[in-house]
This record gives sequence, structure tokens and C-alpha cells, in this order.
Amino acid sequence: MLDGLHEDLNRVKSKPYIAIKDAEGRPDEVVAEEYWRNHLARNDSIIVDLCQVSFCFFGVTCVI
Repeated sequence: MLDGLHEDLNRVKSKPYIAIKDAEGRPDEVVAEEYWRNHLARNDSIIVDLCQVSFCFFGVTCVI
């Protein structure tokens, strides 16, 4: 359901093709930032703002 809302509310009307590069020994933080920028270039909606961004800033902690 959220994915359908996201697609309907997506502010990106023309999604660019983005070639994904390998990490090639780069720090995880650099690779993560690059992937996030690529994600936002194709996905920009209130759903991303409210749901997906919270995982980036607050993270998910596994208690097992």
C-alpha cells in the first residue's frame, strides 16, 4: 500500500537511469551516501520523507 502511495505522490516524473558503481574499497559511508543520492534521484515523495529517511537517520537496531 505504501509503495502505491509513493508512486502516486512521487515528485520525480522522469526517472533517470543511474549506473550503480561497485564499492571498490571505498568507505561504507561514502558508498551509502552515493546510493542514497541515487535513490532520491528516482524516488522523492512524502512517503520517502516520512518513512525511508527515518531509517537513515535513526537506524534499525537488532536486539538478537
